[in-house]
Amino acid sequence: MKYEEIIKKVYSIEKSNSNFPKNLLRLPPKEIPERIFVAGKIPDAPCIAIVGTRTPDAHGLQIAKTIASECAIRNITVISGGAFGIDIAAHTASLEGGGKTMVVLPGSIDMPSPQNHKNIFTKAVENGGCLISEHEKKTPAYSTLYLRRNRLIAALADCVIVIQARARSGALSTASWAHKLSVKLFAAGGSPLNPLYGGTNRLIYHKKATIITTIAELFREIETSIGILQKAVVDNQIKDEQLELPGNYKSEAKVISLLGTEPITADDIATEAQMSVEEVCKILLSLEINGLVLQVDPGRYVADKKLLPQKGSVRRTQKNKK
Repeated sequence: MKYEEIIKKVYSIEKSNSNFPKNLLRLPPKEIPERIFVAGKIPDAPCIAIVGTRTPDAHGLQIAKTIASECAIRNITVISGGAFGIDIAAHTASLEGGGKTMVVLPGSIDMPSPQNHKNIFTKAVENGGCLISEHEKKTPAYSTLYLRRNRLIAALADCVIVIQARARSGALSTASWAHKLSVKLFAAGGSPLNPLYGGTNRLIYHKKATIITTIAELFREIETSIGILQKAVVDNQIKDEQLELPGNYKSEAKVISLLGTEPITADDIATEAQMSVEEVCKILLSLEINGLVLQVDPGRYVADKKLLPQKGSVRRTQKNKK
C-alpha cells in the first residue's frame, strides 16, 4: 500500500459520535476537538504514549525501543507523534515486534510531518493501527500545532512515558497535559551532567513522574495502575523469580559470566569473551536497562545483586584457570 492510497481512505469522527475516542473527552471542553480525522483503525487495546527528544543518544533510543517492543508483546498500542528521535524509534520497534501503533500528526493526514516517515506511517495503518489528526486537508504542520498535538497524545494514552527530554522540550508539554489529566506519568532518569535528561530529571524531582528503574518494574507499575493483563508469551514473560535476558542469550551469558562485584570495563570483557567491544557495549546497555548491570564509574560495570550468587563463582573459576 502507498501513502497516497491511505489519504483516500481518511474518514472523520464527530465529537458526538459514539465511536469518538472516549479518552479525548477527558480534556477540558474547549480543548476537545469537534472532530478527528483518522486513517486506519483506532485500536481497542490499552495505549501507552512514548515521547522524548528528537535528538536522543544511543542509550535513549535503546530504552524507547525496549519499552515499545515489550508493549507489542503485551498487545499494548504505542502512541507517539511520529517525529524524529524517540517518537519514530518507538513506532518502529512496536511495528517490528508485531504490535500496533497510533501516530498523532500535528498537521493534516495528507500533509504528514516529517515526510521522511511516510513509510512508517503506512506500516502503522497496514498493521492495524492508525494515523490521527484534528485538522482538515491541506493543513501543514507548523510550530504551534506541534504543541497543540501533544494534548491529544496525553489524553489518548492510558499512561505516558517520557524518555530523554531536555529542560525545554516539546515532550514536556505532553507530560504537562498528562499531569493535568491525571494520566499516569513515567520518566527515565539520567545523569545530571547529560542535558538530554534535564527535563525528565525535573519531572522526577518534582514528583510529577515515577522514575523507571527496570523494564520489569515499569510494566508491573503499568499493570497495577491501568489494569493491563499481560499477553501470555512464555519466552518473553517477566517473572519475579525468573530472570529475563533480552536478545542473544549465549552472548549475554558470556558477558554476565565475567561480571562480579569488582568493576570491569567493556574492553576487558570483550578480550576475555572474545567478542567485539561494540557487541559487548550493546549487551551491557540492554542489561543495564533491565536492571541486571550497574555502571559504577564511566565505562566500568558490576553485576546487580540478582546475578551475584551464580556469577561470582563463575568469574573466580575463570581467574583460577589463568
